[in-house]
Amino acid sequence: MAINSVSFWQQNQNWRARQQDLADQLDLMSALTQKMADANAGLASGKANLVGQAVLKRVTQEAKSKALEQAAAAEKAAADDKETQALQDRTALPDYIQVLVTRFNVLA
Repeated sequence: MAINSVSFWQQNQNWRARQQDLADQLDLMSALTQKMADANAGLASGKANLVGQAVLKRVTQEAKSKALEQAAAAEKAAADDKETQALQDRTALPDYIQVLVTRFNVLA
């Protein structure tokens, strides 16, 4: 009767081969995980870049709009000042009459 048993040396070789297969699988999984992490970081960086560009565009547009509003308000104020000055010039009393009014309260 023959006993078909595996020798210690063969068992050791089989164990080493399985360990090597597991190590190879672990290396592949680690590489895959690193690639996925790199892709995720790239995606997040790309999204952050897009968000940053959108914010910059919106802030720039708001700043331009505000500057245009301020320029228009300054123009209107200058035009109002000119109109007021012109009205004052047309209705101003001559200097000699102004002196009389001031000194003697003639028109008061």
